[in-house]
Amino acid sequence: MKIKKIIAKDIKEGKRRVLEELGEDAVILSNRAVKDADGSDAVEIVAALDENSNKLKTAMIKEITDNTTQNISKTNKINIPHNNEILLQEIDNLKLMLLEINESIKYRNTSSMSPVYAKLYKKMRTLDINDDIALKVINRISGLGNLKDYDEVLFEARKILLENIEIDKTIQKGTKTKIILFTGTTGSGKTASLVKLAIISKIVQNANSLIISADTYKVGAAEQLETYASIASIQFKAAYTNEDLANIIQENLTKDFIFIDTTGFSQKDTEQLNQLNEIIKLAKPDYIYLTIPATISELHANSIFMALRNMTIDSVIITKTDESESIGSLINIIRNYKLPISYITNGIKIPEDILPADRVILGKLCLNN
Repeated sequence: MKIKKIIAKDIKEGKRRVLEELGEDAVILSNRAVKDADGSDAVEIVAALDENSNKLKTAMIKEITDNTTQNISKTNKINIPHNNEILLQEIDNLKLMLLEINESIKYRNTSSMSPVYAKLYKKMRTLDINDDIALKVINRISGLGNLKDYDEVLFEARKILLENIEIDKTIQKGTKTKIILFTGTTGSGKTASLVKLAIISKIVQNANSLIISADTYKVGAAEQLETYASIASIQFKAAYTNEDLANIIQENLTKDFIFIDTTGFSQKDTEQLNQLNEIIKLAKPDYIYLTIPATISELHANSIFMALRNMTIDSVIITKTDESESIGSLINIIRNYKLPISYITNGIKIPEDILPADRVILGKLCLNN
């Protein structure tokens, strides 16, 4: 044991010196008032430090720490996988619960419907036809009487979904050149639709046509279109400037058709839309086709039509119907903007996979069997 006597001017200073000289484990054994060497009042503090006890304490702390660490490690090794399994199970249960809630919300109206109407309603909602439209269809059919045959109900639903949808005429050769321009967002099937119609017009109407590529942005776009035109023995020209386009059109006004392919645009890119407007003003097309993929979301389709609301679009070609479960929501958007539908494309084969728009076909594309 280490014992030390300290003379200080007061208790406070004495305790500070004990802490500094012996450490925080020291124990004050006694204190008393004394006189220092100068005869001034002072305090004498006797303090002690048990070094063996301190070592024992340190050893005990280390042992406890080591044991705790080992126990935590062992616990982790045993419990972490178990805890993960519990957590994953809870997540799965939560997902299932949310799915059940979503289903109950999605089909919340079926409880008041007859079985055949409930089946139709569920089908429409499963195909992402929005709730307002689905309920409108059911209400309209209900007004026809108590129909009990599902096929009959399905037939009526298709008719209602296509109400106020105009079916446009197909392109026909005339006495003068018809300039037909194709536009659409990137990847909408615009170029493929153009090639299909150009080839069909040649085969069916023996048309003398010209294909012009005004797509100066997409790498290889003109070359790809030229390849298709070459295979079909249709004349091809590439217009790299607006002046090129104007000259090519002027030089080919003896053709039956001039088909113009434009750059795929983004509805959010104002510059691209302005350039498209410039091409339209310069080419003065007799007809403008907008290609819209059947796979597009209702929100996306609406934003495209909104972006083109000040542009003259004559007709819509619905593309990629073979990749979509339903075009019901798209039909609703087209109806809102009062645009006719002229063609449907349903595959990548050229020129086979394109059909004139037809109510029966569109109805089945809205609601399949």
